[in-house]
Amino acid sequence: VHSLSRGRTPMPDGEGPWTDAGPVEAQIQELERQIEHLVRSNLEMREYLAETPDADLRAAIGENIVTIARRRAIIEDLCKLMPNRSVASAVQLSQSDAMDTSGGDVRDGVHL
Repeated sequence: VHSLSRGRTPMPDGEGPWTDAGPVEAQIQELERQIEHLVRSNLEMREYLAETPDADLRAAIGENIVTIARRRAIIEDLCKLMPNRSVASAVQLSQSDAMDTSGGDVRDGVHL
């Protein structure tokens, strides 16, 4: 995760913490792109796993699920810096990436 410590300018009117949301928005977009790739990767690995049981592949899927959750938490924190950005749209779990390989829901914990 890139540091946001450089280039921060407090807003004098108290409306928000930064005068320029560009770096924050760029970081959010990068994290969202990473999540999309992780979700796609998990879908591909799940298809293969359905045909051929593989403990390492199952572990990789679990690691991706944890990474996705961490990235979403970071996005949620970054969205708090931008009052005009919807947090819900950035971190909402879809049904496809909320399901793990055993059919469980990652919102209830990781089931591998």
